[in-house]
Amino acid sequence: MSDLFKSGKESFINEFSPIEMRKNKYLGEVADTTNHMNAYMNFGEICLPMLDQWKNKIQIGDHVSKEKNSLTLFIEGQNKKYYLYFDSKNFDGAPPPCKCKKLSKNN
Repeated sequence: MSDLFKSGKESFINEFSPIEMRKNKYLGEVADTTNHMNAYMNFGEICLPMLDQWKNKIQIGDHVSKEKNSLTLFIEGQNKKYYLYFDSKNFDGAPPPCKCKKLSKNN
């Protein structure tokens, strides 16, 4: 019942935080045709919503890692390595991360 009263921000963080990624390759965008065509970043198995704060900071072919219970992404690309910190102060909410299979069935 408490989930009903969580903000979009809290719900997203609760679903994003436990995800673990180990050099998942960014394959490009995919749209959720069942949910207002929300854009997701396709990492093969896991799809993360395309947040404004991530847009243009992760390029196709980059490898992304994330530790469980962290909100930080580690990006490795050609001649670059950097951390992308989740900005929760300037974030109101987003669609939840999901398994890419769920989205690819809709496209």
